[in-house]
Amino acid sequence: MQQSTFQYAELEGSINRQPIPFKDPPGRNSMSIDTGYFFISDITGYTQFLTHSELDHAKEILDALFESILNNIEAPLIVSNTQGDAIISYAPSDAFNQPGQLLDVMERTYFSFRQLLELMKLNNTCDCNACINMSALDLKIFLHYGQYLVQKIGTNTDLQGSDVILAHRLMKNTVVETFRIQGYGLLTEAALEAMGIDPVAEGMLEHVEQYEHYGAVNVYIHDLRAAWLIERERHRSVVTAENATAHAGVFVPIPSWVAWDYVSNLEAKRLYYDLISIERTDSEGGREKIGASFHCRHILGDIKYLYVDFAPPNYVTSEGTAFGITSLTTVRIVPVEGGSRFEIYNGPPYEEYADETIAQQQQFADRGVANFAKVIAEKIEAGSIEPAQIDGAAADKNRFGRPDVAKGRFGNMSITDSS
Repeated sequence: MQQSTFQYAELEGSINRQPIPFKDPPGRNSMSIDTGYFFISDITGYTQFLTHSELDHAKEILDALFESILNNIEAPLIVSNTQGDAIISYAPSDAFNQPGQLLDVMERTYFSFRQLLELMKLNNTCDCNACINMSALDLKIFLHYGQYLVQKIGTNTDLQGSDVILAHRLMKNTVVETFRIQGYGLLTEAALEAMGIDPVAEGMLEHVEQYEHYGAVNVYIHDLRAAWLIERERHRSVVTAENATAHAGVFVPIPSWVAWDYVSNLEAKRLYYDLISIERTDSEGGREKIGASFHCRHILGDIKYLYVDFAPPNYVTSEGTAFGITSLTTVRIVPVEGGSRFEIYNGPPYEEYADETIAQQQQFADRGVANFAKVIAEKIEAGSIEPAQIDGAAADKNRFGRPDVAKGRFGNMSITDSS
């Protein structure tokens, strides 16, 4: 098979590197009216569990589950406060380049909760009421969109406004009685419209709740327990360092979800893969997931690829053909101290290949990670990514961490990527 050879130095300056047209967030003060998303995670059965269980073991279980939820809420989401074992968080409307990813955040938060709960049950030998009753615990997540006012009193952040009140009232609903499901996501019509998500395409259930002073509120129910059962059983396809023929990585000073926002943004991809253009070609549209396909134009020819595994914000694996080479590629975001690592792993080509082919793969991987770091640096310099806001969100989150979780029986349980 004829392989094309090239040197990246010859391409320098050949691609028009215009800035990514993401909206830069405006400056905010502690009493400005803003518009954004309210993301509330609430443990189902919390009160009944506490009142029918031994307090010491109940606390260990709830602390560990609380931490699993908190670990998934990172910038651009900001933790406002907690109520019992409900975590109230929010994000300004311009915080996500692709706000539809909030549905991914919802699913990953639930998946981590369920995985930890199952690990605790598997590793538990105690027959007290708390350890028996933890099987009845579950998680529900609420997502609304509207106006809010941030009021800071000392180190506490409080959200004010009519939409904030509605977001809290959504926690009292008729979902369980109507649909007989415990683990679910409830999304208002306003949130779905702001996110650009089609609830029908996502298989959500239409529902109406009635609230005093608000009347009928149109919502959609996402069965998170059903999604978890599918997630748990599905096949994983990941290129690792052990089976990669080429790989490269780079540190970026931003947390996982912020990095993922750029990993899956088409205009960002155009820049860090040196593309002339990129478009999505599958008929479904909507948020990216397994089955999404893309067509790219590069100076050396066309590239086509298909997502075959997808687990935001951890990794995405695609099967693609570029310049006569077909292979699997996994892009990873790995949380590290102070930020994340952006990594590219190329699998062996399907066709018969020579050392020259592997050299080409390595050039693409090296170029890709270098360009990704450059894109992030440019966005930080332009103010589209604000390190101070990210640090502030992390500080708000850390205030609600439970330092004695690690002292309990379940504190050292690690939830790792199942890949």
